[in-house]
Amino acid sequence: MNLEPLTPQASSTVTKWTCAMHPEIQRNAPGSCPICGMALEPKTVSLEAEENPELIYMTRRFKIGVTLVLLGQVLELRARSKTGAAIKALLGLAPQNTPPLCPSNANNHTQNVSSGIS
Repeated sequence: MNLEPLTPQASSTVTKWTCAMHPEIQRNAPGSCPICGMALEPKTVSLEAEENPELIYMTRRFKIGVTLVLLGQVLELRARSKTGAAIKALLGLAPQNTPPLCPSNANNHTQNVSSGIS
């Protein structure tokens, strides 16, 4: 009884690459479909684990995208804290007494309310 695994024999056939959406497109090498831009898939299935350039490219794009999203969130939080501090500083600059707008009310100064506007 032979328990050794069978090794696949190397075939000398050329692998054809085709588009999943446009089967009429056939190439001798991997690439993208000239009609839709999708990655071409091999027509034959092999037992060997091959490097997938599309997976590597999408993984790199995913990592860059996540990094940019996190950077954007940090910048947004920093801007919010600075905006809040600037608004508080501006409210602190409001005068406690408002001068009259009309000369007839020269003796009648009004007090600002808690919102800073009277």
